[in-house]
Amino acid sequence: MEIPERIEDLEVVQQRFETLEPELAALAARVASVGRVTEELRGSGDRNRESARETWEQLRDRWERFRALAERKKAALTAALNIHNFRLECHETRGWMREKTAAIEATRALGRDLEGITALQGKLSGMGRDLDAIQGKLRELRAEGEKLQGEQPERAAEIREGLAALEAEWDALRPPGPSQS
Repeated sequence: MEIPERIEDLEVVQQRFETLEPELAALAARVASVGRVTEELRGSGDRNRESARETWEQLRDRWERFRALAERKKAALTAALNIHNFRLECHETRGWMREKTAAIEATRALGRDLEGITALQGKLSGMGRDLDAIQGKLRELRAEGEKLQGEQPERAAEIREGLAALEAEWDALRPPGPSQS
């Protein structure tokens, strides 16, 4: 099974794994039961005990390979979902920054009289809180991006690209002056 790129396909595979996990637990119990029966045969002196032991070892080896494969595929699925969620959060955060940029641009239309200045002051006060929240989200995404690059070096360029787009949007949004990142 290959890990797909599209989120819809990833979600389908994730659902399959969720239904597979109880089946794996049931199979593990059955494999363990076969192991117990094999041990009982070894002690009973049954003439087929050697054949039963060989069959048990084959089953146990196949089970371990299957379980390890399922774990690797689940880890790959989780990694792909993490990358997708990271890209989605980067995209949403860039949209959030564009909204704030548009809101800042809209303040230019406010008048220079007392009423306009008062409205501007209110908008900028709220904008400051929003910029602080965006800055916090950027810190989270940078940390997540670094973590994902370490976990998935083959996708590091894609992750850096997402972070660079965020940084460019942030640089366009934040006011000039000392670095606030």
